[in-house]
Amino acid sequence: MNSSFRRAAAAIAVAAIALVSGSCEDNDVLAPTGTTIVLSANPPQAVFDGEDPTPVEVTLTALLLSEDGFPQTGIAVAFSTSAGTLASGGATLVTDSTSKVQDVLTVEADAPSSIEVTARSGSITETITVTKVVGGVAPTDGTIQVSANPATIVIDPNAGETSGSAQIAAVVFDSLGAPLADIAVRFQTTAGTLGTTSPVLTDAEGIATTLLTLRTEEPAEATVTATSGALYSIVEVTKSVVAMNEAPEASISATPQDVVQAGSQVIFDGSGSEDADGRIVRYTWTVTSDSACCGSSPPDSCVDPCADEVVVNTSALPLTRIYRDAPQNLSVTLEVEDDDGATGVRVLPYRVECYNPAPVADAGPNQSQNAAAPGEPVEIVLNGSYTTDNLPIDVDETHYRWSCGNGTVPVPLVAGDYRRVICSYTPLDGASNQWTATLTVYDNGSTGALVDGVYLCQKSSSDTAVVTLNLP
Repeated sequence: MNSSFRRAAAAIAVAAIALVSGSCEDNDVLAPTGTTIVLSANPPQAVFDGEDPTPVEVTLTALLLSEDGFPQTGIAVAFSTSAGTLASGGATLVTDSTSKVQDVLTVEADAPSSIEVTARSGSITETITVTKVVGGVAPTDGTIQVSANPATIVIDPNAGETSGSAQIAAVVFDSLGAPLADIAVRFQTTAGTLGTTSPVLTDAEGIATTLLTLRTEEPAEATVTATSGALYSIVEVTKSVVAMNEAPEASISATPQDVVQAGSQVIFDGSGSEDADGRIVRYTWTVTSDSACCGSSPPDSCVDPCADEVVVNTSALPLTRIYRDAPQNLSVTLEVEDDDGATGVRVLPYRVECYNPAPVADAGPNQSQNAAAPGEPVEIVLNGSYTTDNLPIDVDETHYRWSCGNGTVPVPLVAGDYRRVICSYTPLDGASNQWTATLTVYDNGSTGALVDGVYLCQKSSSDTAVVTLNLP
């Protein structure tokens, strides 16, 4: 791209901004009190060599910083210069979302050696000096050497990179091999973008530098040429784009599958997880439950602590658990992370259930007996022996709970065995002399025995028997 075309393109771009913002009017949004303008120029010098009068373009950037650190977006800024030409023509521009606004200063070869550039927003101003320097030209009997560091630009899209850079350094020597300072060196490239297209002066060690940036979509090779007078040297820069990392795949298997009986062991296994282009370095298990035991006010009946948990392993260790509170629905999540930081997730719904049918209580048949006289108690034997369950039931009073129906206390026919009890009833004249006895049976839970002092998934049922006493 020649210099006149670049200047025209820059002028069009800046003019477009100026057209949107318009000229400085009363309704422009100006920088509030306390705002600081940081003004910079790239390159900081307009460098010419004695043989090439091509104008030099300097990009001016004004950064607006507020006292409270908030972005200064949409603030009107105008540039002015003591020499050269501004692409904006001095029209008002506005800051973007990064609190910046840019203009382009074109410096001619016959410009003064010192150019004052000012950025203004209302009463707030900042001024910098752009110097014009005429560098020397490398002697024809000298040499110029150019190098790139690194020689291969590596771009890693997995790290969010879309471009990479290499420093290009040119060293100018005289015929005796001594480095030459203040020599103007111009860099050109077949691909990518250079830090500046203007000449760069060599320092005291004869070195001039610029930056080459290659984007992912640009060619894989770039040839950079450093020129000063009749001398030139080239360096090849290559680009390497790291292959996109494939995320690992998480896998969960459960034994037993889908559902487990309360009090039995379940194993969640993530060893089937895979990473096609690397290795898995972290396994994170997260288990959540809808159990009331995980609520803000868990009931006293909870056997276990809340099932919610997070477990992190560096290997595929299985998660082995026994859940005793039931029923509850679990959500088991496995997140695996590979050696490049990519993750994969799998979620397995799982249920803890009670496979325990309720017992069938049997209070025996209704009973009707004749009483000798009003006011004389009659003892009735109530028989719950025909109660059934899938597992044996203890016969104590916590499992066979009788209510005689008249407030009296039932007495076991055999000490400690409450399947058959004696209830005492007293008939009265004018009364119905009929009572309803109730038997409520609690089984031994899903395991048939105590587990840590409780019966898991304990179920119960009730039955009644009507007792009638007949007076003579």
